[in-house]
Amino acid sequence: METTAQNPPQPYINDLSESPANANVTISDHHDLLSQLQSLQHSFDTIQSKSSLMEENLLLLQQERDDALDNNSQLKLATERRFPRERLSS
Repeated sequence: METTAQNPPQPYINDLSESPANANVTISDHHDLLSQLQSLQHSFDTIQSKSSLMEENLLLLQQERDDALDNNSQLKLATERRFPRERLSS
């Protein structure tokens, strides 16, 4: 009895992977998983491409915004030089 306490019986595990019927299911599952993986890879590539394009567009918009702000500042300075505030308030 001491050996039983030291080595409890192992539960029976039905290894279905060796049966021929399950081999087809396993292969089919692998094909399904592979198809899903390929589909996800395609989706990921599409999203990554769109993300890169959006990032480029954002950088262009930020540059255009900075240019517009710079032009606005230059116009304000030119207007203030040409029409000083004293002349505008009289």
